[in-house]
Amino acid sequence: MNLDDHESPAWKLYFDGEASFQRGTEPQSLLPGKAGVGLIFITPDKVILRYSYSLSDPCTNNKAEYEALITGLELAISMEIKNIKIYGDSQLVINQVAGTYKVLKPNLLKYHSYAMKLFGQIPSATLVRIPRGQNATADVLAKLAKEMSCP
Repeated sequence: MNLDDHESPAWKLYFDGEASFQRGTEPQSLLPGKAGVGLIFITPDKVILRYSYSLSDPCTNNKAEYEALITGLELAISMEIKNIKIYGDSQLVINQVAGTYKVLKPNLLKYHSYAMKLFGQIPSATLVRIPRGQNATADVLAKLAKEMSCP
C-alpha cells in the first residue's frame, strides 16, 4: 500500500437512482419504466460536481440505484480518486454491497458483481447509508434525468 494513497484527502459521492413504472396490458400490472441517475461529487476542496444521466433501458428502482452507484464508481475510477466516502439512501443496494443482505434476485447479481469489482479498484472506499432527506440533491438530479429520458 502506498502511503500517499492512504493519506490522500477523501472525496464524497452522493448517489441516487430513480425509476417509474408504466401500466402493462393486464389490469393492475406494472412494467419497469423510465429511469435516471443523480450523482454529487464533493472534492476535498469542497468543489461540487453534479452529474445527471437518463438510462436508456426501462428498469426497476433497485436497478436504477445500482446503476447510480456503478456510474459513480466508474467516474471515481476515471478521475483517479483514491479515497472516497460514498453515501446513498438505498437500504437494499448498500446492504447487499456491504454483505449484510444476500442478493436474492438473479437480475441484480450482475449489478452487484460489477459494483464489487469496481470497489476493488479504489484503494479506500467507504459506503454509508443515509436518510433520504440527506440525499435530496442527488434525488432531484435522478428525477430530472428520469423525466428527460425518451419514452
